[in-house]
Amino acid sequence: MPRRAGKFDTNVGVGFPVLVLPPALYTLETLLPVIGQTGVPPPPSAMPCAGLLDTGTNQTGITSSVIQGLGLSPAGGTRPFVGATGAGIAYVYVVDLLLSFEDGNMFVPNLEVLGVPWDLRLFKVLIGLDILCLGTFSMSNGYFTFTI
Repeated sequence: MPRRAGKFDTNVGVGFPVLVLPPALYTLETLLPVIGQTGVPPPPSAMPCAGLLDTGTNQTGITSSVIQGLGLSPAGGTRPFVGATGAGIAYVYVVDLLLSFEDGNMFVPNLEVLGVPWDLRLFKVLIGLDILCLGTFSMSNGYFTFTI
């Protein structure tokens, strides 16, 4: 079972490495040869980002810099968004996400995400309950564990 664990800073939160891709360009099998190899860049159409595990939002969100960097267009419609850094109305986008665990990866294709209307200093992806509920997430005594 893929797992990521570590110490967290209560002033920053729990960070998580994420690769954001335009939808339907890759499969986990085509990405595996480049994942985790030192010095091997991600595919040109992918954007490596720091994600924040956000237990306060139901749906995963991406910032405007990710939307612009990948050249994404809204998939249609808007939804209300409430997250760790604010609330608002957000456009819906579709992306593929690859989350890197210590001993494996989680590939989530064709995920509807919200374009959050602000840019965060450290994090470009807010990983919401739609992803967290696919596994087990726990925090205790300054440490966290997320297992799929």
